[in-house]
Amino acid sequence: MNFSNNQNLEVMKKLFVSVLAFLGFLFPLLSQVDHDYSITDKIPVETLTLKKEQIPPAIIKAVTSDFSTGQALTYGKFPFVLENYGWVINKDAAGEKPDHYEVLIKANDGSDVYAVYAPDGSIIQSRSLYKNITIPAEVKNSLAKGQYKDWTIVGDKEIIKFYNSKKDVEEHFRITVEKNNVKRSISFNYKEPAPKQQQ
Repeated sequence: MNFSNNQNLEVMKKLFVSVLAFLGFLFPLLSQVDHDYSITDKIPVETLTLKKEQIPPAIIKAVTSDFSTGQALTYGKFPFVLENYGWVINKDAAGEKPDHYEVLIKANDGSDVYAVYAPDGSIIQSRSLYKNITIPAEVKNSLAKGQYKDWTIVGDKEIIKFYNSKKDVEEHFRITVEKNNVKRSISFNYKEPAPKQQQ
C-alpha cells in the first residue's frame, strides 16, 4: 500500500503525540509521592545487640552475597512487619513479632545500609542512608509541583527497597523537608541507577 507524503506526515505526527503522551504519563509515575509520613507512623527501634555467632548461618551467607563489597558491622533481632513503602511499622500487623533479623552494613559508597532478613536468608527490606548524594531530577521536579515546593530539603537521603523477590523490588526515595522548624518526611516511588555522590 502506498501513502502520499501528507499521509506519512500525519502518521508520524500521531506517533509523535502518542510517544509524548506516554512519556508524560511515565515520568510522573516514577517520581510521584507514595507516602507523606505523619506523626501516627511508628518507626522501628534499632536494637543491633547480637553477636555474629547468634545469627542464622543462612543470613551471614546471604549478606556476604547481597552486599559483597560492603562490611557487616552489627546484628540484631527485628520483630516488626514493615509497610512496603518505607521504614514504617505496618499498623495492621503491629501485634505480630516475626522471626526477622537486622544487619547494619557499611557499603563501599559510604552509605549505611540496614537490611532485614528472614532466618532462611531471604532479604525482606533494606534502607540505605546517604549524606551527600544528588537528588534525582524527577524527585526535585515532583517536589517543586507539590504542596512542599517552598520547603527546604534537609538531612540524610534514603533509598528504601522492598523485596517481593530478588527480581521484583519496589524502590522508594525518601527525603526530609523543613519549614518554620517543622519537618516532614516524604517518600517517592522511584527507581534509578546507583545514586551519585555530590562533589
